[in-house]
Amino acid sequence: MKPTLPLATIALTVIYSFLFYGQLSGINIILFETVLIVTSLFFIERKKIGMYAGIILCGTLISALFIMLYGSLVAKWVNAVSLFILASFLSYDSLRSPLHAFLLSVIQFINAPFFFIRSLFVKDINGNSKKAFRYFKIILLPILIIVLFMFMYSIGNSRFSKELSGVLEPLQKFINWFFDHIDFEMFCVMLCGVLISSAFIYKATQNNISVKSIDAPDTMQRRMKTAYKLWFKNMDLKKESLAATFLLVALNILIFFPNLLDIKFIWISYEWSGEELKNFVHAGTFVLIVAILFSIFITLHFYKGNINFYSKGRYLRPLVYLWLFQNVIMLISVIIRNVRYIQHFNLAHLRIGLFYFLLAVVLLIVFTYLKIRNKRTTHYLIRTTGMSTYIIMILLCVVDWDVFIASYNFAHAGKAYLHREWLLTLSDKTLPVLDANKELLAGPCIINGPSQYEKPNECDSVLFMKKLEVRKSDFIKDYRQRGWQSWNYADSKAYHELIK
Repeated sequence: MKPTLPLATIALTVIYSFLFYGQLSGINIILFETVLIVTSLFFIERKKIGMYAGIILCGTLISALFIMLYGSLVAKWVNAVSLFILASFLSYDSLRSPLHAFLLSVIQFINAPFFFIRSLFVKDINGNSKKAFRYFKIILLPILIIVLFMFMYSIGNSRFSKELSGVLEPLQKFINWFFDHIDFEMFCVMLCGVLISSAFIYKATQNNISVKSIDAPDTMQRRMKTAYKLWFKNMDLKKESLAATFLLVALNILIFFPNLLDIKFIWISYEWSGEELKNFVHAGTFVLIVAILFSIFITLHFYKGNINFYSKGRYLRPLVYLWLFQNVIMLISVIIRNVRYIQHFNLAHLRIGLFYFLLAVVLLIVFTYLKIRNKRTTHYLIRTTGMSTYIIMILLCVVDWDVFIASYNFAHAGKAYLHREWLLTLSDKTLPVLDANKELLAGPCIINGPSQYEKPNECDSVLFMKKLEVRKSDFIKDYRQRGWQSWNYADSKAYHELIK
């Protein structure tokens, strides 16, 4: 173990604390992650970065860049996920699957802090003397077990709890003194810094997950002996093929009728029926998506093992393709449902997110088709779908959604329902957009459809204007108190527009 590893972890923790203590997410994200990645590449001694690791690395920095530009919550979540799986992609040279990387990162983030603590106690970096850390483990575990049982016994016996509280009074005083004199926020920030820094500095060791992910082939190989599970445990390929053919014929006929009804009443001759639209979109969309995902699962169940090489099942493959195609038709119906909803009720985050989710489902169907046609393994499907979903997540970051939603909804106020109370809950960067559309906030409610959508508190123009002025005042005051570490372009632009 290199003696500079704990020093590098400590240095990164200090940098992290300086950039994030008492600050919001902004330019500090891209600054810290750039230093973190460069330092990690130096210590893990990667000669080259593979294509998949390169995609995740670029995605991490791109999402960090859009945090600096927009400060959006979507970009923050995407960046957190991206940074989390990047730790594994940098540790394992040939890792290809984001799903496996996520599982490996869970192990990495658990083990790395212990590697860091261990390195602090190692006297000989060659590993000849590690007694201090060994004693540390021997003493700590029994203490934790004793504390756990003391806690359980005190809950179960009130008299014991009372006696114990007297014995532990000095300890309670020490704990109170500790939290009175220690900055708890700084403590949490430093703890988070150690966790992240150690996960990127200490290279992970090989385990079963990493070996399976790296060595798993993309192309299926025919097996001479296969143990079939679930419904077909004792069936041969012929019986399994016949059963699958029968089921797929029935399912194709079954899905045909709801698709036909959707094409007629949603695609072609759609009419809005008022309150029914919300249930039509929310409940109906969820059920249809679950049905589509379950359909893909059934397809993958049939096309496993040697049935991919069964030459006599000539009707099975076309039936599967027809089944996938009809699921695409159902997916288009879900998209149209969402479009109809937006036409009447304007944009919202979940309505936009649904489009991206449906895009990921379309790609899953496409890769399922390619898996069956080209006799690919399940690992191929997990890898390709996972990486394409990750790229879709990165694309979510490139738009400032709050500003886009606010601008769109005001522009369509005369055509769709303007939920003014909800618009006032959007992030601070939308305040200039809200301020520029005061006449719509202060004017009469604009309802497109039955009056049951109009709620008393959603038409209080005076209350809306008061809320807007309070939010503007609070934002200006808060922005002036921020450090340079919290800077992002969107908030800076909003601040300067409001103080003009």
